[in-house]
Amino acid sequence: MNTYYTQYQHEVKQFTDHELYIQIKKNLINVQLDSNNTYWRNKLIIIKEEAEKRGLDKLIKNAIADGFELVAARHCGLPIPNVNRIDFMNKSEMQTQIRNARSNTGIQQLDIEKRINGIEYIVNNLTPTLFIMYAEGDSMLQAGIEEGDALIVESAELDYMNKICVVSCQNYLYVKKIIKSNDKIILKSANPKYPDYYINDNDEFKFVGVLKWVIKKILHNF
Repeated sequence: MNTYYTQYQHEVKQFTDHELYIQIKKNLINVQLDSNNTYWRNKLIIIKEEAEKRGLDKLIKNAIADGFELVAARHCGLPIPNVNRIDFMNKSEMQTQIRNARSNTGIQQLDIEKRINGIEYIVNNLTPTLFIMYAEGDSMLQAGIEEGDALIVESAELDYMNKICVVSCQNYLYVKKIIKSNDKIILKSANPKYPDYYINDNDEFKFVGVLKWVIKKILHNF
C-alpha cells in the first residue's frame, strides 16, 4: 500500500460513525460508476475495514444498500432519492444537520395543540429510525407543507392510519394522508385540486414512515 493510502488509513480512524457511512456510500457509488478505477475501490476497502473494527455491521449494510439504490435510480433514469439517513449521527452532527436543513428555521409540529419551539426538542428526542427528506410540489399545501420544506419522518411507527405519511408507490415517494374506506387504502392530498388515489392490487405500494415534524424557512420579505 502506497504512502497516500497509509495516510488515508490514519485519517479514517478520526472519522465519526456518520462520516464512515457517508464515505462508504460515496465510494461505493464511484466504484459502481467507474469499476476500473482502483482509487475508489482501495478507499472503500479502507473505510469498510475501519467500520468493521468498530463493529458497525448495520452501518455498513445500510450504506451499501443506500449506495446501490442511488446507482440503480441513476441507471434507470428515476429521480435520485433525496433522503439523508441520520441513524449514525452524534448529537453535534444532528444539530448541524437540522440547522442546515433550512436556514433561519421555525419548527412546527403538525399537531397544533403540541407546538414546539426551537430545534432542541427534536435533537433530544431522536431515534435511530428518523430520517429527513424534502417536500416537492403543493399537494399538501393546506396541511402546512410547502415546496422545499424539510420533513422529519419516523420509519418505525406503524400506526399510520389517518396520519400524514411518506409512502412509496410505483418507485416514487409521496407525502399523503393515509385513510381507509370500504377496505380500500386511499392516499389523500390536502390540496383539493389533487384527487384521492386508491391503492389497487397492482400497485407497488410500501409504507415508509409517519411525518413527525416540518422544518420551514422564515420569510422576512413580506
